[in-house]
Amino acid sequence: MRAILSHRALLVAAAAAITAATMQHEAQAAKPADPAAQVQTLNAALIASMKAGKSEAFATRMAQLQPALDQVLDLPAILQASVGLSWSTLTPQQQSALLDTFRRYTEANYAANFDSYDNQTFQVSPNYRVLSPDRVIVSTTLVNPNGNQHRIDYVMHRTADGAWKATDVLADGTISRVAVQRSDFSAVLSRGGIAGLQSRLAGVTASLGPLA
Repeated sequence: MRAILSHRALLVAAAAAITAATMQHEAQAAKPADPAAQVQTLNAALIASMKAGKSEAFATRMAQLQPALDQVLDLPAILQASVGLSWSTLTPQQQSALLDTFRRYTEANYAANFDSYDNQTFQVSPNYRVLSPDRVIVSTTLVNPNGNQHRIDYVMHRTADGAWKATDVLADGTISRVAVQRSDFSAVLSRGGIAGLQSRLAGVTASLGPLA
């Protein structure tokens, strides 16, 4: 009898192990493993926003962009790098409140800048520029029908859970968005502190389009 119970216990343990392994495999498969695929996800959301254009309310397009922006951009890392040394002086509550404001600010900027469609397309280079095993640059080009092109590069890093996310966006392949924001934020922080920065971001967000 004891042998039968032991055999059953082994079967139950084996089944549990198989289930756990399957769940882990499915969870890993669900995480974006390819940095270029991540960028494609954002590009698709931007094209959809461009096609919606002025026919959709500004706040609606912001909401539609939010999932892709959260998936592809490492907004906490971008904000921390943009704020610089002042970040460590903020309380967790201040950091969380500022991140919420910065997320809305980012959504509004993308909704304002990608608001019209004229058969533009995104081309993503299949070749990454490898900076380290966990850090690469994915190069994309926004191509207009008239032949004008705008290069947008994404500095991607692999997060602790294995997903690839962007920590910076390079306009024309060289102009760092984080560097520009750090300069702007530093000037605001020096004058008005964290409250001033939060107010400034909220004001810019409101100025870009109606939020309701």
